[in-house]
Amino acid sequence: GRRLAVHLEHSDKSISSHERLFPRTGQVLFCDYKGRTEPEMVKRRPVILISRYRRFDPGTCTIVPLSKTAPRHIETHHYKMPEGILPAEMDNGDSWVKCDMIDTVCYQRLNLVRTKWVNGQWQYFTAVLPSEVMAGIQDCVRHALYLHN
Repeated sequence: GRRLAVHLEHSDKSISSHERLFPRTGQVLFCDYKGRTEPEMVKRRPVILISRYRRFDPGTCTIVPLSKTAPRHIETHHYKMPEGILPAEMDNGDSWVKCDMIDTVCYQRLNLVRTKWVNGQWQYFTAVLPSEVMAGIQDCVRHALYLHN
């Protein structure tokens, strides 16, 4: 893991091949939805990776989007992020995980979140969300898919 992570942190490319680190479950990334049609998401936005690496389908992953816009009506498939969890550049005000907008995308659409420029190189946010936050998000996904008890 560590050697691959260092390689990726020096890259400004999308996450797309076996040579680069596959992002980890619970990692915050950016997804470029360019080429889609409204009412689907069509712009670049932050997302959370919720799937594990798929050995037999390594080219895709499952994500849920993050939004600064609060839902009109808060439902069981909306998760409000705790403060201090997201990268500092994103952690200004409330953020919501819209678990009803679960999506499967190819790794080429994903990019790491840049945090700051240090000594001529970008630094990236590569931490994963705490397990209790992921458990809350997964519960909201189950509600969105009507898989709850």
